[in-house]
Amino acid sequence: MGFEEGYNPSPTFSSIFATIVFLDGLFITSEHHVLKAEVRGFSEGKRAYILTMMGQVGAWQVYWVGLVGLVFAVSSIFSNVISVCTWPIVSLLGVLFFDSGNDDLDYYKGAASVSALLSVVSYFYRLRKEKRNSYETTS
Repeated sequence: MGFEEGYNPSPTFSSIFATIVFLDGLFITSEHHVLKAEVRGFSEGKRAYILTMMGQVGAWQVYWVGLVGLVFAVSSIFSNVISVCTWPIVSLLGVLFFDSGNDDLDYYKGAASVSALLSVVSYFYRLRKEKRNSYETTS
């Protein structure tokens, strides 16, 4: 895909740049040695760990390129709304699909989930209220 009209390479480049900065930091601080211990401690084995991490990398890249693309294509507010709306959904999917038997739902996780859910509800409530007020003023 070339640089024809309508194509903005900035989201892709910003995501790649962030990945390069992260990898530089990982090697500068020598935390890449910690990864070896983490791989050895993964109960499913080295192959499953690598596949899991590669899946997470791909998913995050797509997610952030999409959010930055929304900023350029629509608006930063809409991008933020989409981002905030996905937080409670991803949290619920994580609870449903991953075995979290060893992971307790503590106060911080519960508060974060509730606050994300409340922010989504309040956003849509405000939209509904503004829409209703605009109908009343035009009538």
